[in-house]
Amino acid sequence: LRTKNIGILITDHNVQETLSITDRAYLMFEGKILKAGTAEELAADEMVRRVYLGKNFELRRKVIEVDTPEEKEL
Repeated sequence: LRTKNIGILITDHNVQETLSITDRAYLMFEGKILKAGTAEELAADEMVRRVYLGKNFELRRKVIEVDTPEEKEL
């Protein structure tokens, strides 16, 4: 989708699953955007960890091979 400049809006409360498949995300808190960035930027942000993710949050990325439907976790 990225190569075709197509974006998708996903709203979900499962931050681990959502961040594992997105290139860029916006985390909202109390109706406002708390932080925007890549999954890695969000997971590394102290305020995001304190308010939303928790100190023990670990980002796990999923890679889906284009030629095969296999899903791999990084």
